[in-house]
Amino acid sequence: MTQTQSTPVPFIIWTMQRTGGTNLSRNLLEMSPFRAEQEPFNRPRVYGHIMQAWEKDRFGDEDTKKAAVANVEKAVHDILAKNENIKHCVEMVPWRISSSLAKASVDQDYKSLFLIRENSLQRLLSMEYARRTKVWGPSHEKPDEATDPAFDAPLDIDALLEHETMGITRLNDFWKSLKAQGAKPHVISFEQVYEADFETACAAVSATTTYLGFDCGDDQISEMTSKMRDVGNQNTRNRYDRFDGIDDLRRALEKLPDYVFFKSDRTAMLEGTAS
Repeated sequence: MTQTQSTPVPFIIWTMQRTGGTNLSRNLLEMSPFRAEQEPFNRPRVYGHIMQAWEKDRFGDEDTKKAAVANVEKAVHDILAKNENIKHCVEMVPWRISSSLAKASVDQDYKSLFLIRENSLQRLLSMEYARRTKVWGPSHEKPDEATDPAFDAPLDIDALLEHETMGITRLNDFWKSLKAQGAKPHVISFEQVYEADFETACAAVSATTTYLGFDCGDDQISEMTSKMRDVGNQNTRNRYDRFDGIDDLRRALEKLPDYVFFKSDRTAMLEGTAS
């Protein structure tokens, strides 16, 4: 349902895959009067050709590399000129594309919403399960739990730690870049909406809709938050304790960098996983 805004402004959701909060993103995108694109710069998506061209030309001679940077910046600028809302997973595309997206978003007065998962362990287990089973959403058929092959191989601790470190570092980089360019990004976490008490969840959703310019009353926020918390469970989380290496991964994730724009108790969050 399109929501009235005093000054409609398109926005970008900066996040990582398997962060959770899909129905939060969907609700926000549906409220907006602007068309939405989900991860459009990923290789198989509508603007994936930008990544392909960049990867082809980035290792050329100096003139070729300069031209490649200019081409990316122009392509991204032209896309945002269409006033499309974008959900963007920073770990899935080259840094250059995300950097150009941040710059173009400021130039064209976009809002930037950062959607994060405080519990890195839970995100990584969800991602690894989806990667191994190809179950990326509720529409995909899940393997039989008794014969599920997803848990046959142990977790690659080093690879998962490197992956999460890269994602957090990039989100930090783009938050700082946006701030340096005069933007005022906003952050909301999965846990604030889906795991906090209802009052806290409503406050987080209300702050986010207000940031995006949506005119939502208390009753609408309450109804929206209640529905989001009741929907979207794929019933896979209780399977994750079958992964071989969870305790080792939990300890490794204590080395992660902090978010520069969000404070949470990582130790308590990690200890509460897969309980």
